[in-house]
Amino acid sequence: MSDEELQAIFTPYFTTKADGTGLGLAVVQNIIEQHGGTIRAESQPGAGAIFTLWLPVDAQRREDEQR
Repeated sequence: MSDEELQAIFTPYFTTKADGTGLGLAVVQNIIEQHGGTIRAESQPGAGAIFTLWLPVDAQRREDEQR
């Protein structure tokens, strides 16, 4: 995808598909951020895209598991 598309992919209603709603990645980003995480996209035209998600580990659960 182009740099312009890459900058807009998380914008609600942005789509490159004739039958798309443009809500999928906006919803995904919102859910991830509500859980304290982040999402990043990288792309090279004609080569595909890579989406990287970071989600925090639950600190309390981690402490409980270490006991």
